[in-house]
Amino acid sequence: MKLYVTKYRGAGLALVTKDKKGIQRVLLGRRLIGPGKHTWSFPGGKRHAGETAASNALREANEELELWNGAPAWPGVAAIQEICSCPFYDWTTYCWKVENPSLRMPQQGRDLEFEAWGWFELNHLPYPLHYGVGPVIRRLRHRQD
Repeated sequence: MKLYVTKYRGAGLALVTKDKKGIQRVLLGRRLIGPGKHTWSFPGGKRHAGETAASNALREANEELELWNGAPAWPGVAAIQEICSCPFYDWTTYCWKVENPSLRMPQQGRDLEFEAWGWFELNHLPYPLHYGVGPVIRRLRHRQD
């Protein structure tokens, strides 16, 4: 008997902004379901057949932040930048710099994947963080501009 193992394929989107004091913040949501139930993570999820990682990240973020009041127009693929890939499974996190520091908080979406959202300073994050968020945060801290 042959055992076939497929890699989990997905992508996420780290939304980053600066507040009125110039402090860089990242948007994290507290997950209601697994994987990573009760951890804080970026919007993201599993890739659909034929979908690129970048379009996957944008679709998932749009779905999970669907009822976000005051959301700017979603970026095109060219507006996001790959920031971190995972060697253990096929996951890529992209970064989108949101220029509007006065964005209001997302509201709960219909799928109930997340119970809360917050803009957090890179040096004052909630815990526990979802697996994979830490390496992205380290890269964001290193690249602050």
